[in-house]
Amino acid sequence: MMNFSKGMGMFEIKSIKAVRKDLKKLSPEVVKTVETVHFGRIRENPLRSDELGYAFRGMRSYHFGHKGLSYRIVYEVFEEDGLVVIIMIGHRGGFYEKLKRNIFVSDANNHRIQKFTSEGVFIRKWISQSHLAGIAVDSDGFVYVVEVMY
Repeated sequence: MMNFSKGMGMFEIKSIKAVRKDLKKLSPEVVKTVETVHFGRIRENPLRSDELGYAFRGMRSYHFGHKGLSYRIVYEVFEEDGLVVIIMIGHRGGFYEKLKRNIFVSDANNHRIQKFTSEGVFIRKWISQSHLAGIAVDSDGFVYVVEVMY
């Protein structure tokens, strides 16, 4: 994960490894603006951005423009830890389709479900107290889990 400094009373920003690739696809001018302006705004108040739903439930989308182009920063907020995890940054065109290409793994032995990008980068996990028997994701992005209680 990449780290970005935290000020007093602000959230710390970290990012998954895939964000490094996302930043390389942007112009140096946009990257500088993201790091100096937009990360600062997210750090100050990460809950002011749009809350996403369906397949992206639990994530937020920060929108900004630069020289007539629209960009998105998608992240997850962990309020209790004072942490924001950046999941993806990019130009708006095809952004959410790319974000939707995630892989869910049911890890029954460790009682968890894990979510990865299509490139295999870990995004998040959910812990279960029971034995996981299966998982499915519908066309709207809802995740269904079959658990077996012992």
